[in-house]
Amino acid sequence: MMKKTILFENHKKRQARFISFAGWHMPFSYSNSHKEHLQVRKTGGLFDVSHMGQIRIKGKESLSFLEKLLPTQLKSLKKGQALYSVLCLPTGGLIDDLILYVFSEENYLLCVNSAFKDKDLKWLKSQHTTENLQIQDESKSWGIIALQGPLSFELSQRVFPSLNFQKIQRFHFVECESLIISRTGYTGEEGFEFYIPCDKLLSFWEKFTKKGKDLFISPVGLGARDTLRLEKAYLLSGQDFNETKTPLQAGLSWLLTNPENYIGKSSLLKQKEQGRYECLKALIMEENSAVPRYGYPLYSSSGSRIGHITSGAKSPSLDKIIALAYLKEEEKTCWMRVRDSQFQALTVKKPFFNKTGKT
Repeated sequence: MMKKTILFENHKKRQARFISFAGWHMPFSYSNSHKEHLQVRKTGGLFDVSHMGQIRIKGKESLSFLEKLLPTQLKSLKKGQALYSVLCLPTGGLIDDLILYVFSEENYLLCVNSAFKDKDLKWLKSQHTTENLQIQDESKSWGIIALQGPLSFELSQRVFPSLNFQKIQRFHFVECESLIISRTGYTGEEGFEFYIPCDKLLSFWEKFTKKGKDLFISPVGLGARDTLRLEKAYLLSGQDFNETKTPLQAGLSWLLTNPENYIGKSSLLKQKEQGRYECLKALIMEENSAVPRYGYPLYSSSGSRIGHITSGAKSPSLDKIIALAYLKEEEKTCWMRVRDSQFQALTVKKPFFNKTGKT
């Protein structure tokens, strides 16, 4: 059976259009995804992302356990900091990406993707070899509201007047009224993610929607969330990478800072030494016609197949068709084939969009 977040009935009342996503009934849009996307860029939007998974790591050996699993350096992290990282197989293949929240050297929370939460939990437990460690699935305890956009500070301040949101640095969090308030997001805009106990989620959702009305901040669906993240070239787990791709291939080499002997390190070092592996590239279609879809093949000027599309859409901010794709060769131009037609694409630097609107 399809899962529903606590806010499902509220979404229905707002006449949301639903889609199936990772086994959940989730709002795709409330009006129009294009308009909702531009609303987030201009004022702000509220996202129900309560489908995400939360896994607690506690105990005296928590830090050493996580250093074995994550390729990103952890020792310099302090209480109240958050970190983006990934889980890797011994082959270097990507299991999932995640955000790590540091409560102490013996207490961490992982926010993982809903589609892979059970797999992540199983992997973590399979690496658990000590009694001085507890791994607990807390996904049913939390709901998450993501507030993203230029006016997110103002609305946050209205809902929590006792906090100074300007003092919360990027990838840091505070605890307030049993909530976790994190300055993180998946849109490339300023914003916060509010981890809220399930029994308080609806109450806070209604506070945000009511106090955000005159700021033109309202609920936004997953359709806009997907194009927002794509404009910033943020990856979607299971689509832009999977266990057959490594951080080096997925453009995540900047995460490989852990000096410890983490799982997958030797494989990644070997791959880096050998070189010549396909990498995730950013593409802009020269014609505003066919929208790239997952799996569409890409070809060189000589007609040889050199890669495939992973994500694609028409960018509401740029009014151009953009895509992420794995390419085997360093070519500035490639061709996407859709049935009997070919469409030219140019490789560009990531991200597609920044605050000046330039690629």
